[in-house]
Amino acid sequence: MARTAPQLKHKTPLNINFKAFSSFGLICILFFSPLFRGLFFAQEYLPAVMAVAVVFFLAAAHRWNTRQGAAISSYLDIAVIAYLIFYLVSLMNAVSIHDAITTTLKVAAYVLIYWTVSRSIEKEKDALTLLNALFAGGLAVAAVGLAASLGVFDYPGAFNGKYILSTFQYPNTLGAVMGVTSVLGFFLWVQSSNSWLKLYYSIAVVLQGITLVAAYSKGALMLYPLAMVMLLLGTPREYFWQMFANQAAALVTVMLASRFFFPAMVDGWGTYQALILAAAILAIITYNVLADVMAKIIDRFDPTEKTKTIMAWGIMIYLCLVVGGYIIYSSQVLPNVYAQFLPASVVNEMNSIQSTDISQVGRVNMYQDAFAMVKDYPIFGTGGGGWNALYHLYQDELYWTTEVHNHFLQTWVESGSIGFLAYIFIWIFALIYIFRIFRWRWRGLGPDQWLKVWTLTSAITVLGVHSFMDFDLSLPAVSIILWALFGILQGIAALYIAGDSWFSIPEIKLTPPWWLMPVAALIITLALFIPANFMYRAGVTAAQGARAMAAQELYAARDYLEKAHRLNPWQPNYLADLAQVNAAIGLKAKDAEKRVQARKIAGEAALKGKYSVPVQQGLVNAYLLLDDMAEALKHTERIVEINPLDVNSYEILSRSYYTSGVRLLKEGRRDKALLMIEQAVELPRQLEQKIASISPDPAVRWQGRELAPTPLLKLTQAQGYLLLENYWQAHAIFLEIKDDEQFGPRALQMAQEAEAVLYGQKDRKDILQLLGISDS
Repeated sequence: MARTAPQLKHKTPLNINFKAFSSFGLICILFFSPLFRGLFFAQEYLPAVMAVAVVFFLAAAHRWNTRQGAAISSYLDIAVIAYLIFYLVSLMNAVSIHDAITTTLKVAAYVLIYWTVSRSIEKEKDALTLLNALFAGGLAVAAVGLAASLGVFDYPGAFNGKYILSTFQYPNTLGAVMGVTSVLGFFLWVQSSNSWLKLYYSIAVVLQGITLVAAYSKGALMLYPLAMVMLLLGTPREYFWQMFANQAAALVTVMLASRFFFPAMVDGWGTYQALILAAAILAIITYNVLADVMAKIIDRFDPTEKTKTIMAWGIMIYLCLVVGGYIIYSSQVLPNVYAQFLPASVVNEMNSIQSTDISQVGRVNMYQDAFAMVKDYPIFGTGGGGWNALYHLYQDELYWTTEVHNHFLQTWVESGSIGFLAYIFIWIFALIYIFRIFRWRWRGLGPDQWLKVWTLTSAITVLGVHSFMDFDLSLPAVSIILWALFGILQGIAALYIAGDSWFSIPEIKLTPPWWLMPVAALIITLALFIPANFMYRAGVTAAQGARAMAAQELYAARDYLEKAHRLNPWQPNYLADLAQVNAAIGLKAKDAEKRVQARKIAGEAALKGKYSVPVQQGLVNAYLLLDDMAEALKHTERIVEINPLDVNSYEILSRSYYTSGVRLLKEGRRDKALLMIEQAVELPRQLEQKIASISPDPAVRWQGRELAPTPLLKLTQAQGYLLLENYWQAHAIFLEIKDDEQFGPRALQMAQEAEAVLYGQKDRKDILQLLGISDS
């Protein structure tokens, strides 16, 4: 039984077409989101969150005005809302509250995209409009990337001289999105009866395919032909031949064009690239003209059993052509991809990848670290941004990444097991809906309707599979695409199988007051819009403060940073910068009140930025300005705790111990000085213990300096032994590094001095003089 939304009792609906405004806003969001660096950075995604909130309110106003209500109508709705709720719950246990809040804002925006899209589909034409918006956005991304490679359009990071990154500035994400929008394009191309639109879709699909190849993403190149095969296999027989012919024409055009476009792009032959693109466009236009002629002939052809046999053989031949064509093509143009198809070459290719990048084996290690994190935060997770805050504490080899490279695991880490289950159920219910719609094909569902559903299935599968091995969905623009596809699926399922027991939840007979829906929608809108607006303004203001700090305009910097903190009190970086500014003002103006204020602010920053290295570095600077070496050392030690595999942190800590000890000696505080010197002497041994406690994977490249006692650490250790009057040990360590290019000359000089002391030629006073310390 189909569920009927509760009717709202208000007598005077407003004479305003809210849907026109909400639909326009929604189309703009779907089209423009990928064009702003994937909305990865705060200055891009925060305005997007505000825009989503406004569009949501307009869509809710339309449903209220037309008395449709906004009730939860399906099991997918329940899973989506549970997903958001569990992210909200994770805020209570968040290890980085600011990142957790911003992540939850993004998740809330995705949920509103899903709700707005699903409720905007009142007829099938609405779904086509939204699919066209997504497809056009993909075309715009491809156009930016191709234009950048031609040198006619300057978009930062869109082309690096070797491959196209376009607006996402990351090849794997670009490849995944091109794969998704190509799937949508083939569907739109097949279902269109307008010759001009067919030309538009076909040209766009070819340009997106060339962009995908030029992105040089191995994962996307492997998924692209599989996605095409999946789309074809689910195409109803009424559209099969047209889909088969369109795919064959487009893929052959893409492969042939890329065969020449890719080398020309790498060599910087812009004119040649443009000619190749023009030839590809001309080729697909020619195909369209011929296809129209063939269509008229096929219309006169009455399918028989022979036709079905031909169709079956066509599928087999198509699969062989696609796979074989890619192998041959890749062996000539993309040898790294070619190696992935030949078992004998897989090991060699893997080794070549491992020597230059984390890639497959590195991802496995990331996943192991993620599982270890889940084990420590099993129920409610770490909160958004938890992976980035904690992963250095779990790794056995040094790598740098803000994302897990697996969105399913990232969700598990951030929202805990409860949030992860909600996310999994979103996918499960989506699959159930697809299966139930398939069952309804025998109850009057048309082939064009099923093709639309199967297209959504293929597109969602591409994103889901690729997000299982990369961080595509950490870019809000890509997540918006996925949640819009989920929304479209929910919307058309409501049109096609509203009476299915697996779709509709039991009806709750409840008539809410007429004012409840607009008030609830307004509260939800403001709950997203206000914090996003405040955070955006805080970011702009903090940037002005940073420029003022660089210009040594301390009072202006203080005013900017105080305003930024008022707007966004959760961001510890603002507090760390503000502590430094106040400490500098206190030092310069000899203002004791400012120094006290700097300490108070620094304490708050330390609490909120417990796992942030930049915050700890800022606090070290602040306490140095406050002439508080003990606190500065405390936060230097914290940097080592946060990232125990970064040898640079050990060097800084070692020098901090040593210089603190020297300073205390100069002040005549010998006992405390010796404690600091002993810390500097012991640090290399602590480093060796850390090295012994980890088991780095030899197949993964260590991303940074080797974790080992460095010449600077040994130099500091030996200098410490001199101050502790252990001249034999100091002499031996100095000799270990005497050949080092940077520290060798200094070490050799000190070794000679230590040897002179050992043979009675010099004494402790000479050593202290050498180290710049007067004897006390």
